[in-house]
Amino acid sequence: MRLLSWQVPSLPRVECYLPRQLDTVVPLQHLGSTLRPEPLADGRRMGDTAWGALHRGQLIALSWDWLEIVPGVVCVVDPANVLTNIRFLDAHDCYEEPVQAIVSANRLLHSTPWQPTVLGLLGAAPRAVRAEASARGRRAA
Repeated sequence: MRLLSWQVPSLPRVECYLPRQLDTVVPLQHLGSTLRPEPLADGRRMGDTAWGALHRGQLIALSWDWLEIVPGVVCVVDPANVLTNIRFLDAHDCYEEPVQAIVSANRLLHSTPWQPTVLGLLGAAPRAVRAEASARGRRAA
């Protein structure tokens, strides 16, 4: 299944308890990543990625923007802006407060192998695009 980052918020909401040990959660699978066509002025690249899994027959998904810090290193652009259709429940069967839900979404995000996946996407980008972006970044400096 392929899912674009912007589609995640439109998925039906799914209630989910996040266990203390994430290894008991169904592992999230890569649903799709995009690389923005134009690099930043300094040649760095950006994009987004989406991950998800079936939970009790319903698709749960997360997506976030990423940024190349230096070649071979990518990070989450804004950890407070992880898109998800998950409504996290706490031990008292109450919805988590927004700040705690951000923490839960980030715990799930960091349980995925998203960085090697995105780096693979960057490595697959045509060398001409990377060289042009690098030259543009040097000219801008």
